[in-house]
Amino acid sequence: MIVATILIAGYYGFNNAGDDAVLYGIITSLRRFDPTVQCRVLSNQPRHTRALFHIPAYDRWNPWIIFRQIKQADMLVMGGGGLLQDVTSPRSILYYLGVVQIAKWLKKPVVFYAQGFGPVQRPLSKWLIRRILNDIDLITVRDHGSREDFVRTGVTRPPVLVTADPAMAIDPSEVDGEAGRAVLARHRVRSSRVAVVSVREWPASKVPYKKVFARCLRRLVDRGWHIVFVPMQHPKDVAPSKEIAEQLGEHATVIDAPLTFFDIMNIIKASQMVVGMRLHSLILAALLSVPAVAFSYDQKIERFARRVGIPCAGSTDCVDEAAFCQTLVACSENLEEARAAMKPGVEEMRRFAMETARRTIDILHRRQR
Repeated sequence: MIVATILIAGYYGFNNAGDDAVLYGIITSLRRFDPTVQCRVLSNQPRHTRALFHIPAYDRWNPWIIFRQIKQADMLVMGGGGLLQDVTSPRSILYYLGVVQIAKWLKKPVVFYAQGFGPVQRPLSKWLIRRILNDIDLITVRDHGSREDFVRTGVTRPPVLVTADPAMAIDPSEVDGEAGRAVLARHRVRSSRVAVVSVREWPASKVPYKKVFARCLRRLVDRGWHIVFVPMQHPKDVAPSKEIAEQLGEHATVIDAPLTFFDIMNIIKASQMVVGMRLHSLILAALLSVPAVAFSYDQKIERFARRVGIPCAGSTDCVDEAAFCQTLVACSENLEEARAAMKPGVEEMRRFAMETARRTIDILHRRQR
């Protein structure tokens, strides 16, 4: 039997629970279609990634290691998330497209796996995307808007298929709510009504969203809820979490110790509601059937919320505080209805997430013949 090796590249090893959930979803779903496949990953912290996922991990910044690992692999998977964006700088696009170009020089199949797109603003970035990605094997995207963005940029040769975030392929039965309750208990959270909140800094915000969060979350506190802030990216999300929590007093807790994405999944499973700015706080809530309310800083939040039936209560561009409060209260008082509203979208997205894995393994097997 030929054992194949897949090298996975993405935003891994940066203490971001969302990207770790993506990686875990990719690994586990690929193995369902080929249990023998060996996955390797490029990481910012190879030792940490190796310990967390029990797969070989290598330095994403060393060009010689990257070249050697691509050469030894049977396929390159560019794994999940919004890798192609140049809002902060063009470095992200140059890095990821550079990795893809090495794989094409070495005649390796390349799959872009459940990608988001953009924002991409620079003409050079768009030209490079057209030039390089029209020569790969498959692109799957996590929403219809991303597919339109790829096509609009001129990527027309490989199939561009709408799928779902790889984290949606995680088996919910693996998540341990009891372990989550134990973490909450260690932080002296013993309420039977726990709302997990995920916030992040967003300097470009046009509204004072942290003040709005504090005032609206106070409405939940007044109804007997305990607010637990869970930083999805540590330590970046700790400061905004504490800033809001301080305005809520003893009824809010910030878990400021580093957590693995396994810990975070367990905590969400143990909660009764999620209020999220970070995309994967919402994805994990939907996966685990925990009612949620979204607050958007990026179009990917709104796109996911629409697909899965989660209300979006505002954004960093525009928020009606009264409507935000009303949405939170309505969700908290109608948990079963909110759970039922998510179910069809979640089931569909889980099927889509698995389809990406199936197609990827099919390409791998065809190229091995």
